[in-house]
Amino acid sequence: MTEYLKSILNAFYDHLFVFTADGIIEDYTATDRGEEFMPPAKELVEKHHRQVLPSQVSQKIGQAFDRLKEGEKQVTFEYEIEMGEKNRWYNAVLSKISNGEGDKFLLAVKDTTDQKKMEKKLALKNEKLTELNRQKDKLFSVISHDLRNAVGGAKGVYSILLQDYDEFSKEDILEYLELLNKNTRETHELLEDLLAWSRVKLGEVTTDIQEVHLSKLTDVVFEKVQSDAGEKGISLENRVPDAIHADADAGMVKKILKNLIANGIKYSHPGGTVMVKAEETGDSVTISVVDEGVGIDENAQEKVLDKDHNYTAFGTNGEKGPGIGLDICIDFVERHGGGIRLESEPGKGSTFTFTLPAQP
Repeated sequence: MTEYLKSILNAFYDHLFVFTADGIIEDYTATDRGEEFMPPAKELVEKHHRQVLPSQVSQKIGQAFDRLKEGEKQVTFEYEIEMGEKNRWYNAVLSKISNGEGDKFLLAVKDTTDQKKMEKKLALKNEKLTELNRQKDKLFSVISHDLRNAVGGAKGVYSILLQDYDEFSKEDILEYLELLNKNTRETHELLEDLLAWSRVKLGEVTTDIQEVHLSKLTDVVFEKVQSDAGEKGISLENRVPDAIHADADAGMVKKILKNLIANGIKYSHPGGTVMVKAEETGDSVTISVVDEGVGIDENAQEKVLDKDHNYTAFGTNGEKGPGIGLDICIDFVERHGGGIRLESEPGKGSTFTFTLPAQP
């Protein structure tokens, strides 16, 4: 091949093969960068491509030959070759060349590894940007709707009390104060969830794995939600066997349980029961939070655990929906290599189940 042709080759391709009609390599040349990843020409020439090229490449060449024989003028295809721990990607064009010596086939190959790597990096960045935009939209939604309503509700009650204070009896004032207390608790819970969620998204949360006694931790969580449960006459049952221990971050598990149990209370009818149970299966622990509440229909179930949706529904006493609490649960469970699933039936309650690594 002349130096002029080689300069053209260097500008556009890394490898050039000339095949006979029956697939024998008649000639081969490569650029300096292409020679690094292929045998020398003397090991390829006068041999069938199936003898000297990787099977997946030879298969694609054979398919390209068939398409040319069917009438196509040029066939383009891509392939990937494994080279130890690093793979390389190639784009190839097979063309038919007719001359006085009979039909020949020219295969021009371009190494697209750097391009593929760049495309993957760009795709990853686009994916991260999409996720950041989704998180931003969700955060604004919670702030503009849930938090605004919570603060607005408290402001309204305060305004009524201050404006007509002299006209209210002690019983009326106590009723408004109880309403304010409930509103304050819900707002505080929402702010806690927002803080925890933002810390996760900003990468400020580290996982401190230790032995977690699940039954004792469940009792601690029950104490924190007992006030809300008591207001609705809801019983809290801890059926976690004392012998079960998880290998997990205690703070994250506490947050998961608190959010799931709080949701169970919200969507339970007065006088109902919210139960926590667990069982050890091999090297993992399966934990379930079960309520006897309103349940969730099949269409809504798909949205509840989908972080792309901001699922919301009021509780049986008008409590605000789960907001971003379930997002936090999903994130924390995934940090432990587990997942959350939901089983529910309208009118019969819901069961949220998640897995954690068992203590060895």
